[in-house]
Amino acid sequence: MKVRTPVFLLAAMCVFAAAAQTQQPPYALLQQATLTGSGNTITATQIPVVTASGVVVYVKAAIQFNLDANGNLTVAPGFPQMTAAPSTIVSNFKAGRYVGPSNVLGGKAALVIASAATSPERTPAADLGPLKT
Repeated sequence: MKVRTPVFLLAAMCVFAAAAQTQQPPYALLQQATLTGSGNTITATQIPVVTASGVVVYVKAAIQFNLDANGNLTVAPGFPQMTAAPSTIVSNFKAGRYVGPSNVLGGKAALVIASAATSPERTPAADLGPLKT
C-alpha cells in the first residue's frame, strides 16, 4: 500500500505537537486534544491553540480520508474542517454550597466552592472554601 502526503502530514503534526510546549506563540497543543477515529474520519476535539497574543482558544478538527482502488489514502474534498470547540460542562459550573448525597454522612455532607473555572489545560479547577458537615 502506498501512503500519500496527508498521512505524513498527520504524523508530522503529532511530532510538532510534542515539541510545541517550548515554542513561541502561535502554536497548537495537539497532545492535549482528544482523538477519535470512526470509519474514514479522524476527529480531534478540545485542541488548545495559543494565538500570537498568547490567548488560548479551543478548536475541533476533523479529517476525512478517501481510498482509491489500490488502498491509497487521500484527504476527502472539504477537509480538514475546523470549528470552535464546544464549551465544556465545567465552564457552566457555579460557585456555591453543594450538599452531598443522603447516603454520605447522613445527608449532612457539604462542599463550598468559592470559584470554579478551567485551567489552561482545560481541566476542572476550583477554589474550595471551608468544608462543612
